[in-house]
Formats: sequence, structure tokens, C-alpha cells
Amino acid sequence: MKLRNHNCTRRRGSATVEFAVIALVLAVLVMGVVELTRVIQVKSYLSDAVRSGGRQAAQPGATSAQVTSSVGAILANHGLSGTTTVTVLVNGTAANVSTAVRGDKVSLTVAIPVGNSTFISPSYFTKSSLLSETLVVVHH
Repeated sequence: MKLRNHNCTRRRGSATVEFAVIALVLAVLVMGVVELTRVIQVKSYLSDAVRSGGRQAAQPGATSAQVTSSVGAILANHGLSGTTTVTVLVNGTAANVSTAVRGDKVSLTVAIPVGNSTFISPSYFTKSSLLSETLVVVHH
């Protein structure tokens, strides 16, 4: 009888060690999934912001300041204000949207550093790593 209890006690100790090893692997996987879903979420927010800016840019009389403000408002609503870069091109050159005439192609790019948009691992990304979205609209 005593021999049986002794083996059971040793088995409980090995189960604890096995759990510790598996828990570490599971924790790393869960953190990776959280980071991946956050990047997908931020990419969706960027798409939303660039579409809003594109709608603004396509309107007659719009200015680049209004487009940038529209993009900034959407990103601020999602908690991503501050370090975004908004680039407006009219027919491939940097210009104010107000210079666009009917039929001109207005390109709008919104970029945000990856390190500023993740929950867990901002230190793993360089400041030059960006998430960005681009939209080209025809000015009315």
C-alpha cells in the first residue's frame, strides 16, 4: 500500500512540471493571437478612416486640411490619434485637394507606426514599420 501512495505523489509532481511547460507555450500562443487580432482591428480602422477621407476628398471645394481632419476624427474615435501620417496626392503629385478639377485622381494614404498600434509588443517593431491604407478616388 505504501508503495502505491509513493508513486501517486511522484506522479502529481510530474503533472505540475508538465502543466508549467504547456502553460508557457499556451501563454505565448494566446499573446500572439491577441497581437494578430489587434493588427487586423487597426487595419480595419485605417480602412474606415481612409474611406472617410476619400469621401471628403471627392467633394467639390474640399481641402487637404478637411480631408486630414476627417481622417484624424475617425482615428481619434478609435483611440489611434497622434502619430498618423496622411498623404494626399492629386494626379500623382503632392498637392492640395482644392486644386483638383473634375476627373482628377486623388490618392489618399494613411499610415500609422505598428509599434504604436499593438498591445503587447511595441518594442519588437522599428519606428519605420508602418500599417497603411491607400485609396484613390475621382474628384467630382
